[in-house]
Amino acid sequence: MLIPRYWAVYKQRFDKVDAKQIKRQATIKRYGWSNISQEDALRHAKQRVTEAHQRWQAGEDIHRLERKELYNTELGIPIREQILLEQSFIDPALSQGIKSSAKNTTQQVKESTQLDKAPTQLIVTRNSYGAQVANINNIAIIDVDNDDLMAWLHPAESLFHSFIGVSKPFGEQQAAAMAVQGPEQKSWSGKSKSTINWRLWVFILGSIVIASIIVWQSLSWSWLMGFMMGMTGIWWYGEHKRTQQLMANYQERVNKLPEVMHNLIEQRLANYPEERFRLYQTPEGFRIIATHATLLPNDEAVKAWFEHFHADSNYVRLCHVQQCFRARLTAKPWRMDEVMVSQQLDKTIPTTDFWLLETGSDGQDNCLVKAREEWIKQYETFAKNYRACQFLLELSGDKAALNDAGIGNHKAIEDFVRWHDTACQVTLALPLA
Repeated sequence: MLIPRYWAVYKQRFDKVDAKQIKRQATIKRYGWSNISQEDALRHAKQRVTEAHQRWQAGEDIHRLERKELYNTELGIPIREQILLEQSFIDPALSQGIKSSAKNTTQQVKESTQLDKAPTQLIVTRNSYGAQVANINNIAIIDVDNDDLMAWLHPAESLFHSFIGVSKPFGEQQAAAMAVQGPEQKSWSGKSKSTINWRLWVFILGSIVIASIIVWQSLSWSWLMGFMMGMTGIWWYGEHKRTQQLMANYQERVNKLPEVMHNLIEQRLANYPEERFRLYQTPEGFRIIATHATLLPNDEAVKAWFEHFHADSNYVRLCHVQQCFRARLTAKPWRMDEVMVSQQLDKTIPTTDFWLLETGSDGQDNCLVKAREEWIKQYETFAKNYRACQFLLELSGDKAALNDAGIGNHKAIEDFVRWHDTACQVTLALPLA
């Protein structure tokens, strides 16, 4: 896990003459980072520009302008967010050099024994839209979206709901499931429904027939226009009613998702009785924290959890690239009434990259920093009225208690879970945001 404290950005224009004596130009921009100083971060940025220029001169195809969002891709740079807190959770037993030894463990947990000797590192950052986020190196947090669960449970409806805005476009697994179903799909009511709407056929064939009659009888084209407008109205009304019904059924199914997650955890524990999980509900999904052992994102057990619980693919990629787990601690601005209803606060945070500025060099930079600080002050005041997630239940396998003394940094996990629940205000009767 690498979350630098200092960041800088540097860009430079270069010329190159190719074999045909054709002059080419390129502007190369790179970010630099450091835990030492702003100057060291700028030096790193210049070094990365020089390295990219050398590869470009050698004929390599490079990304010339490094994008801000690259930290969650395979081309990833470290997480570029403002650091608010750094803390370690250390098990007293491990700090005294006591080695873990347990008999009833799976091979997946055995592979993590070396990791258990390392302290649990927590870094709290402020993300691009202003919320506080926990980044932790070895306590597994699994993020699951309602949309991904719905796409898995009801793949036939995934495509439709991606158009009406209640589901993300389905992935390869859901696309394959739809392909297996063939030309017939199941509607939300469970009845078989053709993929080609009958109103479309009436519209096409009717227009052809009326146009032919108009040409044959030399009639006014207003007849065709009237028919097309009428069919459009009928079509719109039918789709509007269908959308309303689908939305109602969608919400009904979303309300059943906590039971689905409960069953998924029990299925996992039936095969791996030494595991333990805490389940939370978020505004648009679920959060699972594994509390029986400390593991890294690339551990085989974690990979299996991501797949079994249908974790959000973007989150999985971020965990893999950055080698940490993340959990949002405070509300998303656009979910707060103060933003959407009373508009006491802007939806987006101003000057999100303020730490890249050389503050103090001119008055404008200082104004940008002050604007951001004022926004954050207001946001934190409103965010206290919301909770990021709600605790639902904790489930453990039959052998989880037997392994508590031998496997995992359990004191560190307990301390982190207690800290997490307090930071997210999970026990307070507040709206989810």
